Amino acid sequence: MGVVYLAKDPSRNAEVALKVHLDEEERQACQTTQDLDLDIEAFREKFMGESSLARRVRGAGVVPILDAGIEGGHPWYTSPFVSGGDMSQLLKQGPIAPREAARLLSQAARGADAVHRQGIVHCDIKPANLMLDAKRNVHLTDFGMACFCRLAPGGREASTILAEAMGTPSYMSPEQAAGDLKSVCVQSDVYSLGAVLFEALCGETPHPGRGTYDVLQSVIQDDPGLPSVRRPGVPSELDQICERALRKKISQRYPTALGLAEDLDAWLRGERLVQPVSRGGKRLVWVTGGVLLLLVVAALWAARPATVQDARSLVQLARKELDQGGSPERADALLTEAISQGVGGADAWRLRARARRALGNKHGAEQDEAEWRKAKALDGD
Repeated sequence: MGVVYLAKDPSRNAEVALKVHLDEEERQACQTTQDLDLDIEAFREKFMGESSLARRVRGAGVVPILDAGIEGGHPWYTSPFVSGGDMSQLLKQGPIAPREAARLLSQAARGADAVHRQGIVHCDIKPANLMLDAKRNVHLTDFGMACFCRLAPGGREASTILAEAMGTPSYMSPEQAAGDLKSVCVQSDVYSLGAVLFEALCGETPHPGRGTYDVLQSVIQDDPGLPSVRRPGVPSELDQICERALRKKISQRYPTALGLAEDLDAWLRGERLVQPVSRGGKRLVWVTGGVLLLLVVAALWAARPATVQDARSLVQLARKELDQGGSPERADALLTEAISQGVGGADAWRLRARARRALGNKHGAEQDEAEWRKAKALDGD
């Protein structure tokens, strides 16, 4: 997609990373993907406008965009230079120790969550875009794809990039690999983070096919298995975290990158996972006297013990979170679990749409509202 230079910014008297997009002739000469239709005006609007990406990419663990422009038909932007290399260089040395892998990916997930809260999906999270500073802390960079994946008011804007060029095959989510660009959402980045964690733990990507087509088909169709199958000794909790992040169905993944980070942090502290779910995504359900008792996330119960004890369903608890000014992330997680279990009917879809609007996930909210209307029609309401 482009070339990155180490440059000197005289206005800041500092070294910066300067990314310059290649034009079609240059891409062909470099034998890079030719399925890229870069819309210069779209770039101008998203990188240089009043509500530009450059103004919105901010937060801890994120490499901000400093300046952007177009020179001779070449879009370009600059970011602070991070001197410690990136995770792809680290992975060339082989698998990373589990605790270090968990620490690095927790930081990456929190960086992703910071931009998700600004209504932006990165769309190309991979080891090469996870920069390391001198203290070996992770910083998410390279928002070139995000230029075309931003969640705009009223729904996701049409992308000018073909599916084959949108992201990097080994780290793409199934919806990206299938070309379903309208379904791209924060959980697409969660999948990519899971793919990087998988590689960090066992030394190879979840879908290591021989060529681009094979990889994309594998991402869409195949279960990658658990990291511990490829590298014995990987802790079972990290197996579980990877498996949930890499689920084919969007609704069965972590609802937010923050949820992924919280589980990694919990494991690092020696505590139970915040959002434990079995491999099949199912929970043990007991019915006693017509009352449905659900085993839900341990940390969520601990956070609001009195509310949870009184709650008779996931949907009721999520409604209380939203009505009482609680956490939209928790409500989203509870409702995602309810929907995956077929609990709550039309109300679950309606409430999750409300939670996702509060989180800035406009596209996800609109999808849930469409499902709510379908469920409502089936119920005869």
